[in-house]
Amino acid sequence: MELKVQIISILFSIIFGILFGVLYNLFYMFLNKGLIRYRILNCLLFSIDLILIYFIVSLKINTGDIRVTFLLFLYFSFLLTIKFTKSIRKSVKYLKKRSHLI
Repeated sequence: MELKVQIISILFSIIFGILFGVLYNLFYMFLNKGLIRYRILNCLLFSIDLILIYFIVSLKINTGDIRVTFLLFLYFSFLLTIKFTKSIRKSVKYLKKRSHLI
């Protein structure tokens, strides 16, 4: 695989990991609320949809050659996005609490 294709694939994995983290935070309410069978179904559909989108775009970029490094970049960018948005949520909750005290 050429260096240019590898760099594009790594950048795509990072961007998709960030997108995956943001979408997970947006749909958190739907993924973790309700009956257990609805939670399982929602989580399964959400995961399958995003995995299919990742593989289809990867197929267009580098003929579907998935390497471990691409998946690691995807995973770590997802984790960083989750940590970042959790810290934002905590600070927003703190500011809301503080504004009610004034």
